[in-house]
Amino acid sequence: MAEVTVLLLLHRWLGIAGGALFVLWFASGIAMMYVRMPEVTAAERLARAAPIDPAHVRVGLDAAARAAAVSPDAAVTLRMLGARPGSFSERLQADVDIESKSH
Repeated sequence: MAEVTVLLLLHRWLGIAGGALFVLWFASGIAMMYVRMPEVTAAERLARAAPIDPAHVRVGLDAAARAAAVSPDAAVTLRMLGARPGSFSERLQADVDIESKSH
């Protein structure tokens, strides 16, 4: 009889603790839907970016521009992918003009 009482009390309090945890989890999910996350500015992202190690760059800028079919006068950004340089992107003058006119 004592084992049953202990089991019932254990079941009740574990249920209460689990229910409270679920309510807090649910409430935090609702809060995350409506509270804006902090934004990272370009300056903050650049300040925390890993420096590019030129020893790991295996393709020259001319060869990469030819392979990507990018015009020679386009602005190019080399970024780090993990521990190696890798992201090749171009920014066209038209995009910059549209951005500056919209602000």
